[in-house]
Amino acid sequence: MSLKKYFAATALLLITSLHATAGVPGNDCLAEGRELYRELNYHDALTSFCDAAKDGNLEAMYLIGTMYREGKGVKASETEAAYWFRKAGRNGYADAQYEIGRCFDLGKGVLRDTRVASEWYWRAAQQKQPYACYELAVCYRDGKGMKKDADKAYLYMKIAADAGLPQAVSELSHMPVPRKAKAAAKHGKAAKADKGGKTGKTDKAHKSGRKGKSTHRSKGRR
Repeated sequence: MSLKKYFAATALLLITSLHATAGVPGNDCLAEGRELYRELNYHDALTSFCDAAKDGNLEAMYLIGTMYREGKGVKASETEAAYWFRKAGRNGYADAQYEIGRCFDLGKGVLRDTRVASEWYWRAAQQKQPYACYELAVCYRDGKGMKKDADKAYLYMKIAADAGLPQAVSELSHMPVPRKAKAAAKHGKAAKADKGGKTGKTDKAHKSGRKGKSTHRSKGRR
């Protein structure tokens, strides 16, 4: 799947997201924001998401990041997008962890750092976020930001392929199956087999690698 199609899928998530919401902080504002987004009222949708983010809603933080990245309801800003992805990602939101990984991988909104990118991919991959699993597999395969490891490359590529990512399916068909990977894949232990990648330095590295300061901080309603 191309990045263009991925971004389109992200936009679809904004419209159709049906995540469990009981007891989630800021849920009312989040639901209001989704409805406004569906009506193409991006400015007010962003305001609602910011209100939800002030209450600690991680999905809202992630959605704010996507709106800054795409320039919907606000002037596009890679720096702001990276800020919000990191904010949600460091609290465990897998999609945001993948996105901040991409930011570091491509140098968008932050200074490019493939090592830090691979760490964020690793975090998201532990929750089996398919795009993160694919990117992490590439990192292990090519030694991008980390030491090469054919076993782990295969295991994470398989998770991504099993999730239906066309590029992962294609890549997997050309990858030899390592002996260890055969045993681990048989027992479904791909993610558990990997204890590397997370060094605890991702937040620190992000702070030192940001391009400028963020200007938008949960503006909410006045």
